[in-house]
Amino acid sequence: MESREKNKSSSQQQLEGPKAEIEFWRSRRQQLSSISEQLKRKDCKYVVNTLSTYTKGIKLHTKKSSTVALLRRWKQIETDTTEALNESENNSKYLSTLYRFIEPLYSGTAQGIVDTLPALLNSIK
Repeated sequence: MESREKNKSSSQQQLEGPKAEIEFWRSRRQQLSSISEQLKRKDCKYVVNTLSTYTKGIKLHTKKSSTVALLRRWKQIETDTTEALNESENNSKYLSTLYRFIEPLYSGTAQGIVDTLPALLNSIK
């Protein structure tokens, strides 16, 4: 939750409630999807493969260890990005199923809100 708060843009911080949560995860999914696509590009993979090949041919320990450390960090970034993307996709998908119940909370009448609450609570289970 702490990282989620850091990732909020100023416009998202102004919007509160369930709509803000839906918008946050939708936006995060889009951003992470873009990053993931960039990490999978041919030129990016080429650089990683070149560095991997380079480390196999190096005999000097210091150069090899720093390059290997860089490659490990790169792989960790790829893994973290994929995990965050999966989380944002799952959250976005789940929250989108609740949207039809949430909309009346913003624009409905008091009676409309009361009528919507049981269906909303049932959907959250």
